[in-house]
Amino acid sequence: ALAPASVAGNAAVGLNARVLGFTLVVSVIATLLFGLLPALRGSERGFATVLPFGAWGSTGRTRRGLWGLLLGSEVALALLLLIASGLLIRSFQEVMRIEPGLDPSHVLTIDVAPPESKYAGDVAKASYYERLLAELERVLGVEAAGLIQHVPLGGVSWNSTFEIEGQGKNSGWGHYRIVGGDYFRTMGIPLLRGRVFDARDRAAATPVAIINETLAKREWPDEDPLGKRFRDIGNEPLQYRDAWLTVVGVVADVRHGGLLREASPEIYVHVLQRPHRALEAVVADRKSTRLNSSHLVIS
Repeated sequence: ALAPASVAGNAAVGLNARVLGFTLVVSVIATLLFGLLPALRGSERGFATVLPFGAWGSTGRTRRGLWGLLLGSEVALALLLLIASGLLIRSFQEVMRIEPGLDPSHVLTIDVAPPESKYAGDVAKASYYERLLAELERVLGVEAAGLIQHVPLGGVSWNSTFEIEGQGKNSGWGHYRIVGGDYFRTMGIPLLRGRVFDARDRAAATPVAIINETLAKREWPDEDPLGKRFRDIGNEPLQYRDAWLTVVGVVADVRHGGLLREASPEIYVHVLQRPHRALEAVVADRKSTRLNSSHLVIS
């Protein structure tokens, strides 16, 4: 009842009469079985006065030993379960305190994969992504919309070496991500220095890139990374590898690989300058909860 209507299959979730009946039967049998055994044991003790002491004593000691072993095992297992549960809850609390580097609240994602038969070539794909973002921004309730190659914490990530200007081939390494639109604002990723992508970054313009704080500190620890250039990223098609990418901004680190993993060095390139991958659209509606997937039918 608390799940949003957009959860797939949520309408089919409900009580099943067979399952409910089976559960009730098992509960009754378990109650009778585990309640009957102690009752029979207690009733047997009542016959102690009519049985020879030796016979009752031998049998009683054996049974008391078995019941003591059973009781000790139950207490040990219960204590073990209690300790494990406490450690699990504490670990969960510690994980929830980790800052992921983004704000996923009230954000919806949509898989976007324009077919090659209809959108062949980079120009057609770039045009499609521009129209897609324009339509998303017009949807009622959408505050910001963007695109990314692989959403954070999605379990998919591409990394590669690249050439830093003046340092030779394979002098740098980082994860490679294609973004578009107002992605960083949509996901609540802070801009630390420089600028984000904007209308200046068209296909024919100078290729630019945004890097995260970890990459900036690792490759240019004592320098300003803005204006620095690199190229030959292994995950890019061959037609792009000789073009120098100029760093125009630095954003905060995002734990793309999981909350328990440290942030990796990352490169963000613009979808209009690198429209060669299927992407995922992200939209944010943080002022209300009116927005759901039924509002996002994009042709």
